[in-house]
Amino acid sequence: MVALWFHALTADDRVSVKPHAAPVLHAINYLLGDLDAKYLTTLRSQGVLQSYPSRIKDPDTVDFSTGSVGIGATAALWAAIAHRYVESHFADAPPAGRFISLLGDAELDEGAIWEAVADPQVASLGELLWVFVVAITASMVGLAYAMRTLPVGTAYAVWVGIRAALTVFYGMTTGSEPVSLPKILLLVGLIGCVIGLKVDH
Repeated sequence: MVALWFHALTADDRVSVKPHAAPVLHAINYLLGDLDAKYLTTLRSQGVLQSYPSRIKDPDTVDFSTGSVGIGATAALWAAIAHRYVESHFADAPPAGRFISLLGDAELDEGAIWEAVADPQVASLGELLWVFVVAITASMVGLAYAMRTLPVGTAYAVWVGIRAALTVFYGMTTGSEPVSLPKILLLVGLIGCVIGLKVDH
């Protein structure tokens, strides 16, 4: 999402954000000056930031309401088709860029997505882009694989530990996370604990 909003999107692009990515969308909108800081601590509170993107209820910019997992994933498809119709029938139709859907593993469980993929007309929509959040899906697959040989508690602890260690390591190597000796020692300790849990099993 950071790559999209800060490097790839144009003013005419519209993005359907997967429901559970709403906090990231709100954070990006804040960084872009589209959301007041007072809202950042109000996620899931009544009448303010919604846990799923909502064009009606959210105070910041939301292109598509995606409260229903299946509807949000295919919203960009219907928008692309609708714009093509309007553009072909009305000379003063507003311009449009790309229609983008952000999808994760939960969206892939929805039958509406597979029906849309199978429709031959969808392949001709060059302005339609579906982005699969592969990292999350791969991470969940890794957890499921680990649980075949490890108890649930141990597998989850190892999974969370590895993710936390990689996140901090990435932050320190890119400069977004300050490097300090205590942090490095704690990181080494975390990795040691993860290895210990696996070896002890």
